[in-house]
Amino acid sequence: KLAMQLKSIARAAFQAGKYARSRCLYRIAQWYCPWSDSTMYSNAAICCLHMNLNHDAVAEAQNALMIDVSNAKAWHSILKAEIILGYRICDISMFDNATGSALDRLIGSETGNISKVLKGLQQQHVLLPKADPANVALNNNLLSKAGLDSQSTELQTVPEIESELLTLLGCIFAARAHGNTSGVDFSCQLFTAALLRGSSNAAWYLVLRGFELACSGDKAEDLSTHTEALKMLASVPSCTQFSVAALQLGYALPDPEEGLLYLTAAAVAQCHGSEEACEALVQKVLVEKRCRWDACGEYAKWLVECGGQGVRVAEVMSQFAH
Repeated sequence: KLAMQLKSIARAAFQAGKYARSRCLYRIAQWYCPWSDSTMYSNAAICCLHMNLNHDAVAEAQNALMIDVSNAKAWHSILKAEIILGYRICDISMFDNATGSALDRLIGSETGNISKVLKGLQQQHVLLPKADPANVALNNNLLSKAGLDSQSTELQTVPEIESELLTLLGCIFAARAHGNTSGVDFSCQLFTAALLRGSSNAAWYLVLRGFELACSGDKAEDLSTHTEALKMLASVPSCTQFSVAALQLGYALPDPEEGLLYLTAAAVAQCHGSEEACEALVQKVLVEKRCRWDACGEYAKWLVECGGQGVRVAEVMSQFAH
């Protein structure tokens, strides 16, 4: 209810041309309604477009599509923002399935002007280069936008630029430093700066980079630090990150009870999508407890009724029947 009230106020602010206020209100609403209403994200993406925050527009629209792949506003925002930028950030093929392109299906199902606009944007978008660490010219241009240079080794302050641009730069420097753990890791500084400016994507990349550094250097304190970052990420209401973060915590945490808590949260978030968390829960509860009903009965019921794991639960229970 509160999310709907915030959405209504945000809509009025948008209509009044107060795009920054409108986006702020939509982001607050996302905290209260993170996974059920894709328009909380697609409307925020449109606000970003009006403010020329094109990297952030892509991130907001991507979140919207993770909830509803048929959200036409979100597709319009991603295509338009990346055309303005001149390169692709989001891999839109992630939304495709065995029946083909999600965007093509949407264009085919829409009628009138919406279909024509999306088709026109799609034709321009397909020609864009991908933003990747190997694209030196593009990377130098991004660094220039951020007021950095290719020899940068530290940040004195958080740059006053889009959070998702900082995230993208962090990915570039992480790729450049792959296998090199000496000195200050500049990519982690960039991800942290992006996080401070509100990027949940940055939190995920910070975690990944931290695990990479911890594994390569065998530093328990690094692993602990970035496990804490992962916990923080699991508390962020971002549909693209929450279930992944909770699942990884379930695997990584040394405390089995705490790990089970995060696995359960991931399974609840993923029960209508990926089955990885549900399968992890089957292994963690049913298999490890050898299907003792007093220890795993409630989990088994939920996995059958809500997680779509009826066949899998029956298979595991039959293994321990005798």
